[in-house]
Amino acid sequence: MKMMKLSLILVFHIQHSNLSFHPKNMHSTYFFHSLISGILCGFAVWYFQPRTLNVLYNNNTSATVIIFIFSWLSFLIGHHSLMVGAGARPVETATYKMTDQYEIEDISRMFHICIFFAFHLVEVYVSSFSIVNQILHVVFLFLPFLWFFAFLPTLEPLFFWTLEQVLIFCLGGSPMSTNLRIVLGFLLGSLALIPACFLRNTTSLIAYASIFGFILSNDVITLMVSGVSYLEEAFLNKKTVKELGKKKQTVRNVRREVLFLLWMLALSTLISCMCVIYESDITPNSSVKLSLEILFIILFAVTYVMQDMQRVFVVFGIFRNSLYRLKTKSNKYYFTTYLDVFGFLHWLLVYAVNPLLMTSFCSLYVVSSNATPSFVTALYATHAFRMIWQRSKDGLAVLAVYGVMDLISANKWVWFEETSPGLILILLDLIMDRLIKFVENIWFMPQLAVLNYTDKKLRRKSSLKLLIANLLLFPYLLAIAAISATISAPVLPLFTLPIFLVGFPRPAKFWPSTAGDVTSSNNTSESSTYSEMNEEIVRNITKGIKYGSYTSTLSPGTNLKFYLLRSQDRTMFVQTLESGYNYVMMTCKGLELQETSCHSVEVTGVDDMCDDAFDKSDTRTQQSAYNSHAFSSALTLLDQFNIEGYSDSTTSLTGIIDNLAAMKRFGPDFVNSLTWLLLRHRDSWYQRDVVTAPTPVASSRMEEMKQRPSSPPGVVIDDDDDNDDFWGSSSTDDDDELSGGDVTLGLPAMEMGTRKKQQELLADQLQKKAEKKAKSPDSRKFTAISDFFDDSDLKKFEQLFSREFFDKSLESLKREDDQVVDIDEKLLDRVKQVALTSLSLFHAKALPGADLNNVSAQHLCRGFVGDFSMTSQLEAFKENHDEIYRLSGKAFRYSIKLLYDRVIMGAGDDDDDFDDVIDNLHEYEDDCFIGQVSSKQWCDAIRDGKKFLFAIYYDRSEKEYKARTLIRHSSIQTKIAAFSSPVIRSIWANLAFELLYATNDDDERFSIQAHKSFLRNMTIQSANQPLGYPIYHSPPTKYSTLDT
Repeated sequence: MKMMKLSLILVFHIQHSNLSFHPKNMHSTYFFHSLISGILCGFAVWYFQPRTLNVLYNNNTSATVIIFIFSWLSFLIGHHSLMVGAGARPVETATYKMTDQYEIEDISRMFHICIFFAFHLVEVYVSSFSIVNQILHVVFLFLPFLWFFAFLPTLEPLFFWTLEQVLIFCLGGSPMSTNLRIVLGFLLGSLALIPACFLRNTTSLIAYASIFGFILSNDVITLMVSGVSYLEEAFLNKKTVKELGKKKQTVRNVRREVLFLLWMLALSTLISCMCVIYESDITPNSSVKLSLEILFIILFAVTYVMQDMQRVFVVFGIFRNSLYRLKTKSNKYYFTTYLDVFGFLHWLLVYAVNPLLMTSFCSLYVVSSNATPSFVTALYATHAFRMIWQRSKDGLAVLAVYGVMDLISANKWVWFEETSPGLILILLDLIMDRLIKFVENIWFMPQLAVLNYTDKKLRRKSSLKLLIANLLLFPYLLAIAAISATISAPVLPLFTLPIFLVGFPRPAKFWPSTAGDVTSSNNTSESSTYSEMNEEIVRNITKGIKYGSYTSTLSPGTNLKFYLLRSQDRTMFVQTLESGYNYVMMTCKGLELQETSCHSVEVTGVDDMCDDAFDKSDTRTQQSAYNSHAFSSALTLLDQFNIEGYSDSTTSLTGIIDNLAAMKRFGPDFVNSLTWLLLRHRDSWYQRDVVTAPTPVASSRMEEMKQRPSSPPGVVIDDDDDNDDFWGSSSTDDDDELSGGDVTLGLPAMEMGTRKKQQELLADQLQKKAEKKAKSPDSRKFTAISDFFDDSDLKKFEQLFSREFFDKSLESLKREDDQVVDIDEKLLDRVKQVALTSLSLFHAKALPGADLNNVSAQHLCRGFVGDFSMTSQLEAFKENHDEIYRLSGKAFRYSIKLLYDRVIMGAGDDDDDFDDVIDNLHEYEDDCFIGQVSSKQWCDAIRDGKKFLFAIYYDRSEKEYKARTLIRHSSIQTKIAAFSSPVIRSIWANLAFELLYATNDDDERFSIQAHKSFLRNMTIQSANQPLGYPIYHSPPTKYSTLDT
């Protein structure tokens, strides 16, 4: 009775503590959390009351007292997180993400407690659960330790992990790429299962399971979303069918894919129905079952051999494949035809033959002996018929193992004969998945401990002690590996040291956010290059998965592949998020370009491995028959292929941009380039014999100034707009335009009345200036060009303008436009006037100190990036003649590129071959981009697939001018390697623990240092933001295996 009173006192204390709430993010949580607290406190009194414990442990007073005291302690620790706010709640060791908008983590511990209460409630009605209930009461005492060591996940990852496990091992599906797709995949699988539970005969059940198993193995979710979007666009946005049909996939490819899928669906349904109809004639003959089982074993072996024969290393990456050869022909690499034959035969087996054979076996033997209607029978059929299509290789491996077990048992294993084949297939699917994870963990854990001591750069004072401790505690390592594999959780090496803990289970996609949610890092020049490579990379990987060269027959269902790719100096990390019968969904991440020493060390090691595997340029040395990195690296090199992309090169401009002889050609090149551009874009700035009424700029300015309130004495109002881009169009104030005229700006401080009169006077002067311009013979923007030059400037630069170049440019543009343009001397005069005026503005005045006869490298680089001294004349010119201003800036950059090409090609300084210059200008304008690397136009040019990109800049670290060139090639060699999944998930698990819980964000911490074997630094980079920092992160990209 005293113990009961003590329980009530504890409950009263808990309820009294609820009166002091801490701030929460959502007001509704005050009510729900208090309600949950009250209900669970009531359950706790019943769960911990001495009468319950006495009955459970046969009146053992010692056990009752110990469990009573420590159970309440565990409950109070869990209850504390529920009642305090997010700011006062202790950070969970198993933190899944940085923000918790809906305060789900607050109820995570109480949810774990509810599971114990639920088993106790079941034991009241089912007495067979008494032993389980006793064990759980003891485990309840250790809940604080389980929470502290991150063994139990919070509610969000636990929820999605549970749905994913049920989807895979009960419904026969596969991991999904996003949380929403996990929920939708589970709902679709469950909805397909429910009608199967009420089918009364085996024939209808098998036909139903076969049809829906095939349908759900394809990307039904994307099809549904696309259908909804199509209807919205058709009925809400009123788009035409022709507009809706402009998708990435052509109609021909879609039609081909649909026809193939319908054909396979018809064959699968026909085979399953025929097998059920003639079941009575087939099943008595045991030789049919025996033949199918032996055939599955043979097909499993053949499939594995065909996969290995297409890789550079075979037998788990240990031995070099003598059949894998790259021959040289016309300086291009190509694969021998027999490798393609292996790939085609693999595709034929995995995507056509094997699923149909497995369909016949499942139709005859999986559910034939089970009663219908039954939930269990429907579950067996749903799992088997979906697994053989969505995870064909897993299904083949499961049936091969089932065949081996059946052959070994030979009617000796009673339990095997009495157990339903459907249940055995589900258990084998689960056990094989966990067994492969266990083997991978056992490979990873000792290797980390050994390398931590043998690698001199990783060796610490404690390395030897940790190695000895791991050897002495090897049973502990086995237990950690077994527990992690059982709950499908990563092994957590604490701070990436060989101190191993069990991480908490989470979905196969690992990270909570959708891949590609953070797009802020995708707007740089490097990310644009990765983005342009993304589609080619995904297409080639999908082709490799289709032909089997990039997949493994022994790969478990929840452990999808990771790949690392090297293409010149770029590194891409690819994660497979989801796969089905005819599609693969991946996300690609582009890593930095060796900007840190740690990254450079790891990349160099990867390049050395690639050279050992693929480089055969040195015929004097014989390549080893073994892979020297097979047991010491997390990478397994697979293959290399060609993609269309950019080659990146950086060249020092020493001796080029400071070449005095070449510099003398800059002035004529600028005039010629601008002449050509003015003729090419004449419609945008020149229109002959058209007079339109001008818009008096000063009128609006006058009204604005009349309405503007006077400023206090001594205060100057500055309303100039900022320039967005030097070479782009932007707005400036009109008073700057007229600063070179009679009107002077910068009025002195004066009394308000005097100030008002001065404003009116200024407005009148602006109006007169506008009227004077309106009386000009031609009112186009061009007529004001005369305001920006002196006759002395024209005479000074007149010899730089070439009439011959003008005529040849005009002829080339006529041929290009395929039209005849009536040209008179007026166009010639205007082009000449504009070209020489721009030369004066952009060279002599905007670059102070520049000498046209001796242009310095500094002036050229400043002009290239637009670092001009913005004089009032240049600002006015930019405002009133934005198109000519833009063309002048482009001509400045084109002139530098002509200078660069002339020096590189060794052309003569006095070479006046205008035809070559015109051809180069055509190429610059149509197929190239010449501008700043940091500009948005550079990124757009990469996405548009420009053939050539060029930029110059000043390298402050090396104190020299450099040129960066990107050239698009149709075949850039790219190496691909499989990345060990347990290594990646373990490093990521430690990263999440270290940053989210330990808050150790030191840039020089041990866990981010270079590791040549496990590529620790690159793996951390490839994590999702904000914990990782990839340059580029693509959204989930789906690619059909029928489109390759």
